[in-house]
Amino acid sequence: MSKILICEDEPIIALDIERTLLRLGHEVVGTYTNAEEAIQACDELKPGLVLMDIELKGPMDGLEASKRIYERYVIPVIVITAFADEATVSRAKDSLPFGYIIKPFEERELRTSIEIALYRHEMDQKLRFSEERYRSLFEDAPTANFTATTGGSITDCNGTFLSLFAFSKREDALDFPFVDLFNQKKDGITVLERALQDTKTGQEEWSLRKRNGETIFVLATLILRSGELRG
Repeated sequence: MSKILICEDEPIIALDIERTLLRLGHEVVGTYTNAEEAIQACDELKPGLVLMDIELKGPMDGLEASKRIYERYVIPVIVITAFADEATVSRAKDSLPFGYIIKPFEERELRTSIEIALYRHEMDQKLRFSEERYRSLFEDAPTANFTATTGGSITDCNGTFLSLFAFSKREDALDFPFVDLFNQKKDGITVLERALQDTKTGQEEWSLRKRNGETIFVLATLILRSGELRG
């Protein structure tokens, strides 16, 4: 199962949580009573999940500690509290928790919250890896890649695109109208309309113009995906 760290300053509650976790098959790597110790322990023990009480003694409460733990170590945190008022819930959301449990709670509630938090974290990590991989492929590709709004304004591009069209820096290309890359603006409008209508153009030759006025011919495809144009 998972390695779990507990931060709870009420000894009886902390012991009860630890026993429950052990019954559920988890490993408790440590129990701490203040936020600073818990944060330091996360660096040393590398738990897979943290159970964090909100109301802790000391200068830092559990919500601030939860936020720091996730931002520094990307460890999911479930916050625990005896309060369910709107102000506390609102602050809890800002601390990036993966779960919120109100005392007193049953074993079933704790088990379910842990399962959901670990699943969410796993999905987030897969999504992050996928986005990083896409970004690497996009940026390092030998082809001139770009994205644009459905209105045709360029929102991103890679280095090859900048070199091909003689943009001196990325900022110069952002918000540049896609249709203005064409020698004939009407050709760009036609390509844009066809991509929006059919979600994809076939591979075709475009007559384009660099920023210095030089004409170039490229084989390209424009695709509409997830609400943005990709070329």
